[in-house]
Amino acid sequence: MSGHALANSIIETLKIWGLDLSKLRGQGYDGAANMAGQFRGVQAHVLNKYPLATYTHCNSHVLNLIVSHACKVPSIARTFAFIQDAAIYFKTPQRQKVLSSSIEALIPRNNRRRLQLLCETRWVERHEAVQIFVELHSSILHALDSLKDSPNTATANKASSLKSSLTDFGLICRSRILASVLSYSHRLSIALQGKSVDLISCYNMLSTTLQQIKSVNENSRQFFSELYHQCLDFASNNNISTNLILPRGIQAATAEDHLHDSVFKPFIVDILKQMEERFSVLFQRAMTCFRLVPKHLLTTDFTAVDELVNLYKADLTDDVQETFHSEITFWQNKWKNSDVDSLPVDILTSLASANPQFFPNIHTLLKIIATLPVTTSSSERSFSKLKLLKTYLRSTMGQERLNGLALLAVHRDVNIDSDEIVMQFSQQKARRLKLLV
Repeated sequence: MSGHALANSIIETLKIWGLDLSKLRGQGYDGAANMAGQFRGVQAHVLNKYPLATYTHCNSHVLNLIVSHACKVPSIARTFAFIQDAAIYFKTPQRQKVLSSSIEALIPRNNRRRLQLLCETRWVERHEAVQIFVELHSSILHALDSLKDSPNTATANKASSLKSSLTDFGLICRSRILASVLSYSHRLSIALQGKSVDLISCYNMLSTTLQQIKSVNENSRQFFSELYHQCLDFASNNNISTNLILPRGIQAATAEDHLHDSVFKPFIVDILKQMEERFSVLFQRAMTCFRLVPKHLLTTDFTAVDELVNLYKADLTDDVQETFHSEITFWQNKWKNSDVDSLPVDILTSLASANPQFFPNIHTLLKIIATLPVTTSSSERSFSKLKLLKTYLRSTMGQERLNGLALLAVHRDVNIDSDEIVMQFSQQKARRLKLLV
């Protein structure tokens, strides 16, 4: 379906719902060409009709693209392949039973009892799969030792092959590097999928994550040295050789230097560079919006918010050009004598404090900023539900029933009175079955 057809379909549906599209101020999609295309995508067609409907590329998708790009390093890609092989191998009930027994014998307090397959699209689940693999690595090797003696030839041969791959010291180090570095993006990815994330809170989370990654980059030798010694301890405890065969032409003083220079450092640098490039538009937009938040307003020249006033002039009062600076002055004086720790630091808290009668324009601007999309994760959860609902056993299900089941599954927090449902159903027409007593 073309971007033009999708845009028309979205606009017509919104009109049917009775929404005033002249007040459309934001639109958010993933990075697919028919949605985000600069000239023919949905966002371009919507923006052409409603110029103030600012497009936002879902920041959760952007983070996925960043991590995906960084993981294209061949050695990292091979590590993912081995982790996936191990998860697939232990998927059968008999092999899973052997793995569970090994986990119970070696690490009985660990709640993990099975490996997780790598998800093709969701990097949150990929990190969890890597983390589980690292936690259960010793148990996996123990289980493979048992399965090498299996009477089933295919099972025994694959166990021997996997054991050889998973005892490679390079793979041990790379899997720990993945688990360590992805832990930073993992927390951010979970936070970005929240239901109440606004532009400012998104900026704060991204800034914190960037600072952490920059700190790791600046002290990469120290961070990797600690990680490398953890790998040495694991190898020693499991009687694994720490010899690492270096590629031809590589002149590194030690195996530690080689892994740092060829895997750890490039991985960190790539993620850092990608985050700064791909989130640059978000940072610029957030810095403009920051100037209305009391925490930052007191240390900023308030005339800088003129950019927002000019952009959303149609939504503000008629005399905004004459009165806005005085309104900002009142807004600034309102917080001047407040304790710094008590000042609002995000959009929603600031909006709750902006009385629309005293601060009509500031209240309107904060309301617009609060509604600007940051991610599309909430709406895309419906796709995950659809996979659970539209199974092969329900392949002939009609659209009306599918919509009803989807609403029930998505809005599980809504309490439904079953007696009232039965009452309405029974009163729709005469039925042979007696539903009411």
